[in-house]
Amino acid sequence: MEILKISDSKMKVMLTAEDMKKYNITSGELDYNDSKTRKKFWEILEDVKVKSGFDAEGDKVLIQFYPSRDGGCEMFVTKLGVLPPSSERSIYKSKRITMLSNLSRMYKFSGLHELVMGARLIKDIDCALRSDIFVSEAGEYYLEIKERGGFGGGAISPFERILEYSERVDRVYYPYITEHCKKLTDGDAISMLLS
Repeated sequence: MEILKISDSKMKVMLTAEDMKKYNITSGELDYNDSKTRKKFWEILEDVKVKSGFDAEGDKVLIQFYPSRDGGCEMFVTKLGVLPPSSERSIYKSKRITMLSNLSRMYKFSGLHELVMGARLIKDIDCALRSDIFVSEAGEYYLEIKERGGFGGGAISPFERILEYSERVDRVYYPYITEHCKKLTDGDAISMLLS
């Protein structure tokens, strides 16, 4: 992998044929609407972050993907911030461009039983980057899900079905909860609850 910084918000990432094998990417079979493809792009962005400090966490990210003759590819990665919906629609029409969004959601459960029942509802959803459980002194449980989705950041998250057993926590409380409640897991809460 070769990385070239174009600006604070744009990078060029060049992947060799070996890199493509490492990430299990075949340029001819990319489906930008598929959660597995989006997950692969986020894996690449995590490695880019480690190697260059370019952090796309929390931003909408535009990826332009161009296969090369040697079996590798060139990717242009741009942090977009907030775009009007009309811009999103015009960007999405291209077959070589995908837009990724990174969302963090937190849900409050009155007890452990409700938390486990909620986890069962979302166990098959494939776009969670990480999930963590926090517990308050009052015995309330909080599940934070970092979700790496695709186009349509305003779309309803598939994790919202968890609201049958919980209530959504307002984003303004996230820092308080993560600082003052006890963290019980380290990134894989959903599978831990169901094992």
